[in-house]
Amino acid sequence: MKKLRLFAFISALCFIASSAYCRNNSPISRNELPQTAQNFISSYFPNDKVSSVKKDGAGYEVRFASNACVEFNSNGEWKEVDCQHARVPKGIVPAQINTYVTSKYPDAYIVEIKRDSRKFEVELSNNTELTFDKEYRLTNTNN
Repeated sequence: MKKLRLFAFISALCFIASSAYCRNNSPISRNELPQTAQNFISSYFPNDKVSSVKKDGAGYEVRFASNACVEFNSNGEWKEVDCQHARVPKGIVPAQINTYVTSKYPDAYIVEIKRDSRKFEVELSNNTELTFDKEYRLTNTNN
């Protein structure tokens, strides 16, 4: 009897956890994104077909047919742009970071950029990772 109750309890926990996960990572339509995110997609990925849009507790994730992925916060501002092996559109990258990368790594280009309240993290096509502070000063390099 104890084993049956334990099994029922564990089953109930798994069901609750999976239900919460599904609610927090649910597919939505592109039109359900905040207007800021919709404008970003139209501006920087106008010819790339959206393959999926998901909403989670922290914001939104948009995947494109090209395999690029953009994460947005709950207000629709971008947090991360990952273009896999393609170039991140230059208009997304702050000019100071773009200038640094093109001068120091002329044979490479930015394939991923992340930002938060303190820093920008950039990955280059040659697998170099750079970290910049909010004033666009280089703080770390990983090759």
